[in-house]
Amino acid sequence: MNITEAFLLDQRDKPRSWHRTMLEVAFTVAKMSKDPKCQVGAVVVSPDKRRVSFGYNGFPSHVPDINDWWQEKVGDGGRAAALAEVFGKNDLINHAELNAILQARTDLDGWTLYCTYQPCLDCSRLIVTAGIKFVYFVRKVSEGSKVEDGMDKAEMLLKLANVDLFHRAKWDQETKRETVSANASEDH
Repeated sequence: MNITEAFLLDQRDKPRSWHRTMLEVAFTVAKMSKDPKCQVGAVVVSPDKRRVSFGYNGFPSHVPDINDWWQEKVGDGGRAAALAEVFGKNDLINHAELNAILQARTDLDGWTLYCTYQPCLDCSRLIVTAGIKFVYFVRKVSEGSKVEDGMDKAEMLLKLANVDLFHRAKWDQETKRETVSANASEDH
């Protein structure tokens, strides 16, 4: 069990907040991703909480979803190998935030985004452009990940555009919920 699952289980007997519930939904949606290395989920919710859109990281809709490509097993000379000559897996993956925004198919001005990871710079640009005003996330990206370099810029961009960004720890303080014990190791 990772730190996030432990946190969510620890909260099971406490009154549910809307934010916690939507973050749990984002983690459930993340499980739909076929990416074996990093599953990310996102939920976009209207201000009146009546319209919801989901997204997870995955290939674009009309791109062949070849399992070997996900596994980066391209030495077999098959279809995955032919595609890999042109594209790497990460060249094609749509992030969860993008998919949730595209699936909404409506004006997102004032909406809230809940995601399992902090949005990268590209997703932050999209969030600002879409008019989303609140972003809640649980995990920060790991050191050395491909998107780590732009995370400070992503956060600065959101602040510049007056998008409120809430990391899980800040969210817990604001809702006066207990956090996972200090001696638990973080899963970053």
